[in-house]
Amino acid sequence: MNESKQIWLVDKYARLVASREPSALSLSQDQGEGNSWQESFILWGTSNWIKGVAKGDSILFLYHHQMSNRRFRIKLSGGTSGVGLARTGVENCRDAVSVLRGLMPVKVIDDISQISQEETSGSSKEGESLRERAQSISKKPLQQAYISSTHLPTDQLSQFIRLCLTDSTFPAFVEAVESELNSMK
Repeated sequence: MNESKQIWLVDKYARLVASREPSALSLSQDQGEGNSWQESFILWGTSNWIKGVAKGDSILFLYHHQMSNRRFRIKLSGGTSGVGLARTGVENCRDAVSVLRGLMPVKVIDDISQISQEETSGSSKEGESLRERAQSISKKPLQQAYISSTHLPTDQLSQFIRLCLTDSTFPAFVEAVESELNSMK
């Protein structure tokens, strides 16, 4: 088998499970290696159900399958290229996007104002509106992998809740999120 593999080091991962090993975004044509996968998708023929949005040093992956929607974001870290040149996370992200574009749709956003109102409120390719997607996210039972784990130890969860409650802007944030979700229904 002709094996081809590219790796970009990941600084942050949205559903990160603590590990002593460094995280990386890997694209390979082999069967995989190691004993764990954080997210694993076969990328051939994916343009109908997975896409990416890149901004700066981060890529947001949007996954839609059978009325189920998932998202995860990765932030690429800086490092060195194969010839020893120092690279920033933004350069590594651009490199990863150039490879990913051959496998799936990836939109690069230089500024948040580039996202048009039509894209955020219009309907998707499958004929499903943003309102329908919001309802499916809030009403559908989550897949087992997303139900049982927050990836936060319970002792840290209590501290996190206390931190949120002591933040004077947190109640306004919760209210804004709630009203936005209600307006999408």
